[in-house]
Amino acid sequence: MNTTNNTTTTSSTTSGQTVGEKGGNAITGIFHAANGLGEGIRGNINAFADSLGAGIKNDPKAAGQDTAAQRHNEQVAARGAEEMRSGLDGFKRS
Repeated sequence: MNTTNNTTTTSSTTSGQTVGEKGGNAITGIFHAANGLGEGIRGNINAFADSLGAGIKNDPKAAGQDTAAQRHNEQVAARGAEEMRSGLDGFKRS
């Protein structure tokens, strides 16, 4: 006599897993948004400090000049804004 056991494995997501995952995504989104906000503030403060320094130095060329430092500060602020948007979108999806 030949006996065969057939078993089927199914995977299902419990509501606890779904709630936990959504909660984790929300927390991650909040942290990304907060980090992005900080980066945006840092980029803007550094840009302000650079232009203030040029003004104190009384160098009209440096005050209106597009320097590598100014471009870097603008990029930091832009990346911060993008990270903040991305974090808020992740928070909203959860």
